[in-house]
Amino acid sequence: MPLLFTGKSVHSSSGSHSYAMASQTKAYKPIELKLVIDKISNQVLYAESNKDFVDVLLSFLTLPMGTIIGLADKRSGIGSMDELYKSVEVLDDEKCFWTKAGKTMLLNPRSAYGFQYHNLVVKIDGMDYSKLYTCRRDPCWTSNSGFFSLVKNSICVCRQAMEYEVHLQNTGGNVGSSSMAFINKVDRYIIRDDLEILPSRIENGLPWLEEK
Repeated sequence: MPLLFTGKSVHSSSGSHSYAMASQTKAYKPIELKLVIDKISNQVLYAESNKDFVDVLLSFLTLPMGTIIGLADKRSGIGSMDELYKSVEVLDDEKCFWTKAGKTMLLNPRSAYGFQYHNLVVKIDGMDYSKLYTCRRDPCWTSNSGFFSLVKNSICVCRQAMEYEVHLQNTGGNVGSSSMAFINKVDRYIIRDDLEILPSRIENGLPWLEEK
């Protein structure tokens, strides 16, 4: 289904259309991770980190099933989902699907929350959520309300294929800002090896220490 964006800014260059990007270069941001270790047993009791790392962990919950199976190389072990995924791989694109985008949507789905964590320190699915597609036909992309799709070759409201690539501009933290991910005010967290997460406070850490 096409997406409707309003108030966009688009420019044309050499016959292609794209959103103006502030910068294509991005400095790598280190992930801070402190480990609490039992020196006697040489065992990690829990880790302490900031919100950036926790946002990455929480983003796993937004991954679509098709993405999970693809990342697991069709060996996810989630019921019969691996075989279902393999079935879609061998189906004929043109004979079995309404559009070319249908197969892509199933095998490489993009998270509905991708815009929220576009700039996270680590993106497990490796997708560029600033990338969208349009049909490049007046007035679909030139009006104040333009239609775009997350998936190439989706069908526009004008019935044309949305195959031309555009990019959202990251301005003012409104699109793809790491500050818009999931964690809000609490900056420090403790994480157990089973991925249980709690705010980093003494009353939360002591029970874990007492278990050991």
